Amino acid sequence: MSERVTIRTKKISKGMESVYFVFNPPIILTSGETVERDYPRIHRFVNPDTELQKHQNKIANMVISQLYDDFFKASISQDYVFLRRRRLNDSFLDYYQEINDAHGVKYSSSYKHFFRFCSGKCVFRSIPVHQFR
Repeated sequence: MSERVTIRTKKISKGMESVYFVFNPPIILTSGETVERDYPRIHRFVNPDTELQKHQNKIANMVISQLYDDFFKASISQDYVFLRRRRLNDSFLDYYQEINDAHGVKYSSSYKHFFRFCSGKCVFRSIPVHQFR
């Protein structure tokens, strides 16, 4: 399937515009969720007045270009890593339970311990990934 991405902008307050991506056809994630748009929270000045504003727009354009390239790399491998930030509020325990079910008994004791440790509530956002690198 051939995916296409379009970069769109929407004017917001104080002479700024917000940049977002539109996917055509929509991306269907492994969870079954359909993603038609992605909002990377990048803002640009519509008419930059100062050198600082022009520099900020230049940096924003470089980030947008990198995200655009990441999309095409992901569309080849069908691995949409750049959309994983949507999972930050999902339950890590549900994910860990899926891993546990796939691996059987050898993961069950660690899952039970972690479940008790976090009192049955843990989302991806609360896990400090930088400590495990």
